Amino acid sequence: MPDKTPDNLSKEERSALQSLKNGDDIVIKTADKGSTVVVLDKETYMAEAQRQLSDERFYKKLDSDPTKEFSTAITKTLDDMFEKNEIENLPSYLKDTTDYINKTPSTGLPDHTLLMTMDVTSLYTNIPHDEGIEACREVWDSRSIQIPSTESLAKLLEHKETSVQYNYTDCKSLHVESLLQCASLSKESKSVTFFHVPSTKFCHWDCTIIYCPFWSEKLTKIQSVRNAALGQFAHSSSTFPYDSHSFRAGWAVDGKVANLSSHQCFISYYEENPWIQIHLGGNYFVSFIRVHNRQDGFGERLHDLTFWVFQGAYNFTACGFFKGPGLTKQVVEILCEDTLPRNIVRLQITYGSYNSLALCEVEVHISA
Repeated sequence: MPDKTPDNLSKEERSALQSLKNGDDIVIKTADKGSTVVVLDKETYMAEAQRQLSDERFYKKLDSDPTKEFSTAITKTLDDMFEKNEIENLPSYLKDTTDYINKTPSTGLPDHTLLMTMDVTSLYTNIPHDEGIEACREVWDSRSIQIPSTESLAKLLEHKETSVQYNYTDCKSLHVESLLQCASLSKESKSVTFFHVPSTKFCHWDCTIIYCPFWSEKLTKIQSVRNAALGQFAHSSSTFPYDSHSFRAGWAVDGKVANLSSHQCFISYYEENPWIQIHLGGNYFVSFIRVHNRQDGFGERLHDLTFWVFQGAYNFTACGFFKGPGLTKQVVEILCEDTLPRNIVRLQITYGSYNSLALCEVEVHISA
Protein backbone atom coordinates (compact mmCIF):
# COMPACT_ATOMS: atom_id res chain seq x y z
CA MET A 1 0.00 0.00 0.00
CA PRO A 2 1.55 3.34 -1.04
CA ASP A 3 2.60 5.77 1.65
CA LYS A 4 0.17 8.58 2.42
CA THR A 5 1.24 11.88 0.88
CA PRO A 6 2.54 14.10 3.66
CA ASP A 7 0.68 17.31 4.41
CA ASN A 8 2.80 20.28 3.33
CA LEU A 9 0.78 22.75 5.41
CA SER A 10 1.17 23.38 9.07
CA LYS A 11 -1.79 23.06 11.40
CA GLU A 12 -1.99 26.87 11.68
CA GLU A 13 -1.93 27.33 7.87
CA ARG A 14 -4.68 24.77 7.32
CA SER A 15 -6.75 26.39 10.05
CA ALA A 16 -6.28 29.77 8.37
CA LEU A 17 -7.46 28.36 5.00
CA GLN A 18 -10.52 26.82 6.61
CA SER A 19 -11.30 30.14 8.27
CA LEU A 20 -11.08 31.92 4.89
CA LYS A 21 -13.30 29.29 3.27
CA ASN A 22 -15.97 29.67 5.94
CA GLY A 23 -15.88 33.47 5.99
CA ASP A 24 -19.06 35.12 4.68
CA ASP A 25 -17.47 38.54 4.15
CA ILE A 26 -15.18 37.54 1.27
CA VAL A 27 -15.52 35.80 -2.10
CA ILE A 28 -12.85 33.38 -3.34
CA LYS A 29 -12.92 32.66 -7.07
CA THR A 30 -10.63 31.43 -9.83
CA ALA A 31 -9.67 34.28 -12.13
CA ASP A 32 -11.47 34.48 -15.49
CA LYS A 33 -8.10 34.27 -17.27
CA GLY A 34 -5.33 31.93 -16.12
CA SER A 35 -5.24 29.94 -12.90
CA THR A 36 -4.86 32.76 -10.37
CA VAL A 37 -7.01 32.69 -7.24
CA VAL A 38 -8.73 35.97 -6.45
CA VAL A 39 -9.96 37.00 -3.00
CA LEU A 40 -12.43 39.89 -2.95
CA ASP A 41 -14.37 41.68 -0.28
CA LYS A 42 -17.95 40.40 -0.70
CA GLU A 43 -19.50 43.84 -0.59
CA THR A 44 -17.16 45.05 -3.33
CA TYR A 45 -17.83 41.89 -5.36
CA MET A 46 -21.61 42.32 -5.16
CA ALA A 47 -21.39 46.04 -5.95
CA GLU A 48 -19.37 45.35 -9.10
CA ALA A 49 -21.79 42.61 -10.21
CA GLN A 50 -24.72 44.96 -9.64
CA ARG A 51 -22.96 47.76 -11.55
CA GLN A 52 -22.45 45.58 -14.61
CA LEU A 53 -25.89 43.97 -14.60
CA SER A 54 -27.60 47.36 -14.13
CA ASP A 55 -26.07 48.70 -17.36
CA GLU A 56 -29.13 48.61 -19.64
CA ARG A 57 -26.97 49.16 -22.70
CA PHE A 58 -25.85 45.54 -22.40
CA TYR A 59 -28.25 43.70 -20.09
CA LYS A 60 -32.01 43.30 -19.77
CA LYS A 61 -33.77 41.65 -16.85
CA LEU A 62 -35.69 38.49 -17.75
CA ASP A 63 -38.58 37.01 -15.81
CA SER A 64 -37.42 33.47 -16.48
CA ASP A 65 -34.27 31.54 -17.40
CA PRO A 66 -34.22 30.85 -21.19
CA THR A 67 -31.15 28.57 -21.03
CA LYS A 68 -33.06 25.31 -21.52
CA GLU A 69 -35.03 26.74 -24.44
CA PHE A 70 -31.90 28.05 -26.17
CA SER A 71 -30.02 24.81 -25.49
CA THR A 72 -32.80 22.79 -27.12
CA ALA A 73 -32.82 25.03 -30.20
CA ILE A 74 -29.03 24.95 -30.57
CA THR A 75 -28.94 21.17 -30.20
CA LYS A 76 -31.64 20.79 -32.87
CA THR A 77 -29.71 23.03 -35.27
CA LEU A 78 -26.52 21.05 -34.67
CA ASP A 79 -28.40 17.77 -35.18
CA ASP A 80 -29.73 19.09 -38.50
CA MET A 81 -26.21 20.09 -39.54
CA PHE A 82 -24.94 16.63 -38.60
CA GLU A 83 -27.68 14.97 -40.68
CA LYS A 84 -26.59 17.10 -43.67
CA ASN A 85 -22.96 16.04 -43.13
CA GLU A 86 -21.98 19.64 -42.42
CA ILE A 87 -20.37 18.71 -39.09
CA GLU A 88 -19.03 15.54 -37.52
CA ASN A 89 -18.51 14.15 -34.05
CA LEU A 90 -15.23 15.42 -32.67
CA PRO A 91 -13.10 13.61 -30.10
CA SER A 92 -12.34 16.78 -28.14
CA TYR A 93 -13.14 20.46 -27.68
CA LEU A 94 -11.65 23.50 -25.97
CA LYS A 95 -13.23 24.09 -22.59
CA ASP A 96 -11.43 27.26 -21.46
CA THR A 97 -8.09 29.07 -21.48
CA THR A 98 -6.38 26.53 -19.21
CA ASP A 99 -7.62 23.70 -21.41
CA TYR A 100 -6.21 25.47 -24.46
CA ILE A 101 -2.80 25.90 -22.80
CA ASN A 102 -2.72 22.25 -21.77
CA LYS A 103 -3.43 21.14 -25.34
CA THR A 104 -0.99 23.58 -26.95
CA PRO A 105 2.44 22.07 -27.74
CA SER A 106 5.01 23.39 -25.29
CA THR A 107 7.94 22.46 -27.50
CA GLY A 108 8.82 23.12 -31.11
CA LEU A 109 7.60 26.72 -31.04
CA PRO A 110 9.78 29.36 -32.77
CA ASP A 111 12.08 31.40 -30.56
CA HIS A 112 10.52 34.48 -28.94
CA THR A 113 7.00 33.17 -29.56
CA LEU A 114 4.44 35.03 -27.47
CA LEU A 115 1.07 33.53 -26.60
CA MET A 116 -1.36 36.42 -26.11
CA THR A 117 -4.97 36.94 -25.21
CA MET A 118 -7.20 40.02 -25.37
CA ASP A 119 -10.46 40.86 -23.68
CA VAL A 120 -13.24 43.26 -24.68
CA THR A 121 -15.73 44.57 -22.13
CA SER A 122 -19.19 43.08 -22.78
CA LEU A 123 -17.97 41.80 -26.15
CA TYR A 124 -21.11 40.03 -27.33
CA THR A 125 -23.55 42.72 -26.24
CA ASN A 126 -21.33 45.44 -27.74
CA ILE A 127 -21.66 43.93 -31.20
CA PRO A 128 -24.81 45.15 -33.03
CA HIS A 129 -26.73 41.93 -33.62
CA ASP A 130 -27.76 42.34 -37.28
CA GLU A 131 -24.48 43.95 -38.33
CA GLY A 132 -22.50 41.22 -36.59
CA ILE A 133 -24.39 38.47 -38.42
CA GLU A 134 -23.97 40.25 -41.75
CA ALA A 135 -20.22 40.61 -41.14
CA CYS A 136 -20.00 36.88 -40.43
CA ARG A 137 -22.00 36.09 -43.56
CA GLU A 138 -19.62 38.15 -45.67
CA VAL A 139 -16.61 36.21 -44.37
CA TRP A 140 -18.31 32.83 -44.62
CA ASP A 141 -19.48 33.50 -48.19
CA SER A 142 -15.87 34.15 -49.23
CA ARG A 143 -14.69 30.69 -48.12
CA SER A 144 -13.36 28.33 -50.75
CA ILE A 145 -14.99 25.41 -48.90
CA GLN A 146 -18.65 26.12 -48.12
CA ILE A 147 -19.08 23.44 -45.43
CA PRO A 148 -20.73 24.08 -43.03
CA SER A 149 -23.03 26.28 -45.12
CA THR A 150 -23.32 29.98 -44.39
CA GLU A 151 -27.04 29.56 -43.70
CA SER A 152 -26.46 26.87 -41.07
CA LEU A 153 -23.81 28.94 -39.30
CA ALA A 154 -25.97 32.07 -39.45
CA LYS A 155 -28.88 30.13 -37.97
CA LEU A 156 -26.75 29.29 -34.94
CA LEU A 157 -26.22 33.02 -34.44
CA GLU A 158 -29.78 34.05 -35.03
CA HIS A 159 -31.82 31.37 -33.20
CA LYS A 160 -34.96 32.81 -34.70
CA GLU A 161 -37.08 29.99 -33.34
CA THR A 162 -36.37 30.87 -29.70
CA SER A 163 -35.66 34.59 -29.64
CA VAL A 164 -38.02 37.50 -30.06
CA GLN A 165 -37.27 41.15 -29.77
CA TYR A 166 -39.12 42.68 -26.86
CA ASN A 167 -38.99 42.90 -23.08
CA TYR A 168 -42.21 43.46 -21.15
CA THR A 169 -42.61 45.16 -17.79
CA ASP A 170 -45.36 46.61 -15.59
CA CYS A 171 -48.00 44.17 -16.88
CA LYS A 172 -51.45 43.63 -15.45
CA SER A 173 -51.71 40.04 -14.23
CA LEU A 174 -54.58 37.74 -13.30
CA HIS A 175 -55.14 34.02 -12.70
CA VAL A 176 -57.21 32.67 -15.61
CA GLU A 177 -58.59 29.31 -16.69
CA SER A 178 -57.76 29.46 -20.40
CA LEU A 179 -55.97 31.22 -23.25
CA LEU A 180 -59.37 32.44 -24.47
CA GLN A 181 -60.01 34.23 -21.17
CA CYS A 182 -56.56 35.82 -21.36
CA ALA A 183 -57.25 37.00 -24.92
CA SER A 184 -60.58 38.47 -23.78
CA LEU A 185 -58.89 40.46 -20.99
CA SER A 186 -56.30 41.74 -23.42
CA LYS A 187 -58.87 42.76 -26.00
CA GLU A 188 -61.05 44.50 -23.39
CA SER A 189 -58.12 46.74 -22.43
CA LYS A 190 -57.15 47.21 -26.12
CA SER A 191 -53.82 45.51 -25.47
CA VAL A 192 -52.36 44.00 -28.65
CA THR A 193 -49.84 41.67 -26.99
CA PHE A 194 -50.45 39.36 -24.07
CA PHE A 195 -48.96 36.31 -22.32
CA HIS A 196 -50.71 33.17 -21.20
CA VAL A 197 -48.62 30.85 -19.00
CA PRO A 198 -50.33 27.43 -18.92
CA SER A 199 -48.14 26.09 -16.12
CA THR A 200 -49.23 28.81 -13.68
CA LYS A 201 -52.55 29.72 -15.36
CA PHE A 202 -51.59 33.39 -15.28
CA CYS A 203 -52.40 36.00 -17.90
CA HIS A 204 -50.22 39.10 -18.37
CA TRP A 205 -51.42 42.01 -20.51
CA ASP A 206 -51.37 45.80 -20.90
CA CYS A 207 -47.56 45.80 -20.57
CA THR A 208 -44.93 48.46 -21.13
CA ILE A 209 -42.92 47.12 -24.07
CA ILE A 210 -39.20 47.83 -24.50
CA TYR A 211 -37.40 46.86 -27.70
CA CYS A 212 -34.39 44.56 -27.23
CA PRO A 213 -32.55 42.96 -30.18
CA PHE A 214 -31.61 39.82 -28.26
CA TRP A 215 -34.33 37.88 -26.42
CA SER A 216 -37.42 38.03 -24.29
CA GLU A 217 -40.53 36.01 -23.42
CA LYS A 218 -42.73 34.18 -25.86
CA LEU A 219 -45.88 36.15 -26.59
CA THR A 220 -49.26 36.02 -28.24
CA LYS A 221 -50.48 38.75 -30.53
CA ILE A 222 -53.76 39.93 -31.96
CA GLN A 223 -54.11 38.30 -35.39
CA SER A 224 -52.39 40.10 -38.24
CA VAL A 225 -52.10 39.19 -41.92
CA ARG A 226 -49.10 41.42 -42.58
CA ASN A 227 -47.52 44.82 -42.00
CA ALA A 228 -49.12 46.94 -44.73
CA ALA A 229 -46.86 49.93 -44.08
CA LEU A 230 -43.65 48.11 -45.00
CA GLY A 231 -41.95 49.79 -47.94
CA GLN A 232 -44.90 52.09 -48.69
CA PHE A 233 -44.80 55.82 -49.44
CA ALA A 234 -44.49 58.00 -46.33
CA HIS A 235 -44.20 61.74 -45.89
CA SER A 236 -44.24 64.16 -42.99
CA SER A 237 -45.04 67.67 -41.87
CA SER A 238 -41.32 68.42 -41.72
CA THR A 239 -37.92 66.77 -41.56
CA PHE A 240 -35.12 67.55 -39.18
CA PRO A 241 -33.01 70.08 -41.14
CA TYR A 242 -29.63 68.64 -40.17
CA ASP A 243 -30.00 66.04 -42.92
CA SER A 244 -33.30 65.73 -44.75
CA HIS A 245 -32.26 62.42 -46.33
CA SER A 246 -31.01 60.74 -43.17
CA PHE A 247 -34.14 61.56 -41.15
CA ARG A 248 -36.80 61.34 -43.87
CA ALA A 249 -40.18 59.69 -43.31
CA GLY A 250 -39.28 56.69 -45.46
CA TRP A 251 -36.94 55.34 -42.80
CA ALA A 252 -39.98 54.67 -40.57
CA VAL A 253 -41.32 52.04 -42.99
CA ASP A 254 -38.11 50.29 -44.09
CA GLY A 255 -38.61 47.28 -41.78
CA LYS A 256 -35.58 48.03 -39.61
CA VAL A 257 -35.52 49.28 -36.02
CA ALA A 258 -32.42 51.43 -36.32
CA ASN A 259 -30.83 54.02 -34.06
CA LEU A 260 -31.00 57.75 -34.69
CA SER A 261 -27.21 57.79 -34.60
CA SER A 262 -27.22 55.59 -37.71
CA HIS A 263 -29.39 58.21 -39.45
CA GLN A 264 -32.04 55.67 -40.41
CA CYS A 265 -34.98 56.86 -38.32
CA PHE A 266 -37.60 59.48 -39.04
CA ILE A 267 -37.37 62.72 -37.09
CA SER A 268 -39.32 65.92 -37.68
CA TYR A 269 -38.28 69.48 -37.03
CA TYR A 270 -39.54 71.25 -33.89
CA GLU A 271 -43.09 72.47 -34.50
CA GLU A 272 -46.48 72.54 -32.80
CA ASN A 273 -48.10 69.35 -34.15
CA PRO A 274 -45.60 67.31 -36.19
CA TRP A 275 -46.94 64.29 -38.08
CA ILE A 276 -45.96 61.39 -40.32
CA GLN A 277 -48.38 59.97 -42.86
CA ILE A 278 -48.19 56.53 -44.48
CA HIS A 279 -50.07 55.50 -47.63
CA LEU A 280 -50.86 51.80 -47.43
CA GLY A 281 -51.19 51.20 -51.18
CA GLY A 282 -54.71 49.80 -50.86
CA ASN A 283 -57.80 49.64 -48.69
CA TYR A 284 -57.42 47.44 -45.60
CA PHE A 285 -59.03 46.75 -42.25
CA VAL A 286 -56.40 47.92 -39.76
CA SER A 287 -55.97 45.49 -36.85
CA PHE A 288 -53.32 47.33 -34.85
CA ILE A 289 -50.50 49.85 -35.21
CA ARG A 290 -47.09 49.36 -33.63
CA VAL A 291 -44.62 52.22 -33.17
CA HIS A 292 -40.95 51.92 -32.18
CA ASN A 293 -39.75 54.93 -30.21
CA ARG A 294 -36.22 56.29 -30.64
CA GLN A 295 -33.40 54.06 -29.37
CA ASP A 296 -30.74 56.59 -28.34
CA GLY A 297 -32.36 58.38 -25.41
CA PHE A 298 -34.89 61.23 -25.06
CA GLY A 299 -37.75 58.74 -25.27
CA GLU A 300 -39.92 61.09 -23.21
CA ARG A 301 -40.27 63.35 -26.28
CA LEU A 302 -42.90 60.92 -27.57
CA HIS A 303 -46.17 62.06 -25.99
CA ASP A 304 -49.78 62.88 -26.81
CA LEU A 305 -49.59 60.86 -30.03
CA THR A 306 -52.88 60.45 -31.88
CA PHE A 307 -53.27 57.59 -34.36
CA TRP A 308 -55.49 58.66 -37.27
CA VAL A 309 -56.81 56.29 -39.96
CA PHE A 310 -58.12 57.69 -43.26
CA GLN A 311 -60.31 56.58 -46.15
CA GLY A 312 -59.53 59.28 -48.65
CA ALA A 313 -58.66 62.82 -47.61
CA TYR A 314 -61.76 63.67 -45.56
CA ASN A 315 -63.16 60.44 -44.10
CA PHE A 316 -60.99 59.82 -41.03
CA THR A 317 -61.19 58.87 -37.37
CA ALA A 318 -58.88 58.57 -34.37
CA CYS A 319 -57.92 54.93 -33.97
CA GLY A 320 -56.13 55.44 -30.64
CA PHE A 321 -54.06 57.72 -28.43
CA PHE A 322 -50.81 57.38 -26.52
CA LYS A 323 -50.50 59.84 -23.64
CA GLY A 324 -46.89 59.15 -22.70
CA PRO A 325 -44.36 60.34 -21.95
CA GLY A 326 -42.62 57.50 -23.73
CA LEU A 327 -39.53 55.58 -22.73
CA THR A 328 -36.37 55.11 -24.76
CA LYS A 329 -36.78 51.97 -26.93
CA GLN A 330 -40.45 51.72 -25.97
CA VAL A 331 -42.81 49.98 -28.36
CA VAL A 332 -46.32 51.43 -28.43
CA GLU A 333 -49.15 49.23 -29.72
CA ILE A 334 -52.62 50.58 -30.51
CA LEU A 335 -55.54 48.21 -31.18
CA CYS A 336 -57.78 49.69 -33.88
CA GLU A 337 -60.70 47.34 -34.63
CA ASP A 338 -61.99 49.78 -37.23
CA THR A 339 -65.11 48.72 -39.13
CA LEU A 340 -64.13 50.46 -42.37
CA PRO A 341 -61.26 49.76 -44.76
CA ARG A 342 -58.52 52.41 -44.62
CA ASN A 343 -55.74 53.46 -46.98
CA ILE A 344 -53.83 56.11 -44.99
CA VAL A 345 -52.48 56.24 -41.46
CA ARG A 346 -51.27 59.43 -39.78
CA LEU A 347 -49.45 59.69 -36.45
CA GLN A 348 -49.44 63.19 -34.94
CA ILE A 349 -48.42 64.87 -31.69
CA THR A 350 -51.53 66.84 -30.75
CA TYR A 351 -50.48 68.71 -27.60
CA GLY A 352 -47.81 71.30 -26.95
CA SER A 353 -46.20 74.02 -29.04
CA TYR A 354 -42.56 72.88 -29.49
CA ASN A 355 -42.42 69.19 -30.41
CA SER A 356 -40.24 66.93 -32.51
CA LEU A 357 -41.63 63.55 -33.57
CA ALA A 358 -38.97 60.82 -33.77
CA LEU A 359 -39.95 57.27 -34.76
CA CYS A 360 -37.60 54.46 -35.76
CA GLU A 361 -40.31 52.23 -37.24
CA VAL A 362 -44.07 52.24 -37.79
CA GLU A 363 -45.97 49.01 -38.48
CA VAL A 364 -49.59 48.96 -39.64
CA HIS A 365 -50.92 45.44 -39.23
CA ILE A 366 -54.00 44.51 -41.20
CA SER A 367 -56.53 41.73 -40.61
CA ALA A 368 -57.83 41.52 -44.16
